[in-house]
Amino acid sequence: MSKPNSFPVTALIVTGKGQIEIQKFLLPEPSNDQVVIRVEMCGICTPEQRVFKGSRATYPYWGGHELAGIVEQAPTNTDLQPGQQVAVGLMLRCGECEACRRGLNNHCAYLNQPPADNFPIGPRGFSSHVIVPSYKVFSLPTALPAEKAALTEPLACCLHSIQRARVASKDNVVVIGAGTMGLLHTIALTLQGCQVIVADNDVEKHSSAFAAGAHRVVTITELEETNILAEITSGWGPDVFFCTRGGVDAITIATNLVGRGGRVVIYQSLRENDELRLRANLLHYREIEIIGTIAQTTADLLQATRILYKHTTLFNSLTVKALPLQQALEAFETAIYGEANRIMIDFRDLN
Repeated sequence: MSKPNSFPVTALIVTGKGQIEIQKFLLPEPSNDQVVIRVEMCGICTPEQRVFKGSRATYPYWGGHELAGIVEQAPTNTDLQPGQQVAVGLMLRCGECEACRRGLNNHCAYLNQPPADNFPIGPRGFSSHVIVPSYKVFSLPTALPAEKAALTEPLACCLHSIQRARVASKDNVVVIGAGTMGLLHTIALTLQGCQVIVADNDVEKHSSAFAAGAHRVVTITELEETNILAEITSGWGPDVFFCTRGGVDAITIATNLVGRGGRVVIYQSLRENDELRLRANLLHYREIEIIGTIAQTTADLLQATRILYKHTTLFNSLTVKALPLQQALEAFETAIYGEANRIMIDFRDLN
């Protein structure tokens, strides 16, 4: 028998293009095997921005998937304790479908299923509380500020990308794009001992790339028109390219410049009808791999939290701005204009 809807939460809902509302819901009372988390911070990621702008319009939408909070209730058969700071992976992972059984739980067959309840669709992290099974909850060090703790999920996405590329220490790696995800790639790759070159035509972003640990920062034009990569890699070319922005053009450039046996990782989202045209013999004779990557697995989230226990200052080079729930409209508009690496909604005033 299902439990009655008696657990009150305050949520941020996108109700239409450029329109948001603070709404209250009664969720089912949590069971003894669920974790109740008081949300402190939740980041405004690209998918939420697209819904708000109307380019990915499904309304009403209950977004938010980059969150950190405090455990209020936890099952006794877990290591989680009330008062503990945690990150939450809100993606559905059934554990039983073919993808989950293969270890690809970022491709769970039920990932995009419409909700069985009557609440708005979405991951539902923009909320005063979330109620989740314990497999979605990952402990974090208390020394990590809440606004930085909410970056755990995007870090895990980058770790998944890096794992897909089979990166090794001392590899020469190029990250195209010095936006938030490009900088997170740079931070993680530097931590693994790679020689990281960041390329972005926006020279105002170059200082951020250096702060994130890049060894060299250049424009994409320099990559194409100079011998800088040959000089850095003794003529061989980079081992791996990560394309975090720049569209199809960036992927084409990377494929032309990567070294023999190299990998080109497509991290960025592309437009639905974008087509990639490459010289097939270039891939064949140079043994180049084109690799896709999406989201993160539970293993990636676990790795991210373990890294943060050892490196609580890992995100210090990133600019994070937190605005209270009452200023959510301003927060979305600020996120779209890119005034910081991540804009957070701060739910702490509700608690």
